[in-house]
Order: sequence, then structure tokens, then C-alpha cells
Amino acid sequence: VEMKVSGNDMPLIREGDRVRLQFEGWPAVQFVGWPSVAVGTFGGKVNRIFPTDDGKGNFRVVVTADNHFERESGWPDSRYLRQGVRANGWVLLREVSLGYEIWRQLNGFPATVSDEAPTKGKDKSDSKAPKVKLPK
Repeated sequence: VEMKVSGNDMPLIREGDRVRLQFEGWPAVQFVGWPSVAVGTFGGKVNRIFPTDDGKGNFRVVVTADNHFERESGWPDSRYLRQGVRANGWVLLREVSLGYEIWRQLNGFPATVSDEAPTKGKDKSDSKAPKVKLPK
């Protein structure tokens, strides 16, 4: 499976990291925090990370099959998984503190560019801070 990963999350991923995959068209139930109890998701591991982005800040990560959990028998048959089938993937990362993750998310926002041109000599009666436009 070839996944696209945001450049914000790319430094956290290493070759050999475990991945859980959910294939489109395959029924699945994912339990957050308990990957071993998930039904319809399949194990994999990061096999290769491409060093360059696609021009939009997304990096390619190749995931191969891995039977890390003992009750798994492998990915679905090739008649169900054909080239072009979409998949959602969750890379199982190492443990970090909550403070670090909040700091990373807050500081990882892309720069916000205002649509309005700056104006000189603003009215001093309006002392409120300008509204910040957040990315969607």
C-alpha cells in the first residue's frame, strides 16, 4: 500500500513502524487505542519512506503486509484487493507526552495569509485584536 503522509507528521514515522490498514469496500471496526481488538483492519509495517514530497507537502510511504498480531492470517485475497483500491492507514507511533503533542499540533499550523491588504491609520476606537483565519 502506498500512503500519503503530511509533512507535519513525516518526522515521526520511521521504517519498520507498525501500521493498521482499512481497505475500502471491506467491513471494519476500529477501536482507538486497541489495535489488537480491531476487526477488519490489517497489519502492516513501513517498508520505505520516499525522501521528497509531491509538491504539496505530502510524502509517500510504502507499507507491506506484516502479521505482528498472532490472530491475523494476512491481507485479503488479491481478487478483493486490486490496484487502485483506496486504504486508510494508522501508523502506530511511539509514546509521547500530551504536552509535546499539543505543542506539535499548535506550532505545526501553516502560515496564514490574510486576503485583505494592510491599511494605514486604523481607527483607534477598534481595540480588538484582528481575527485569525484558520486553515480548514
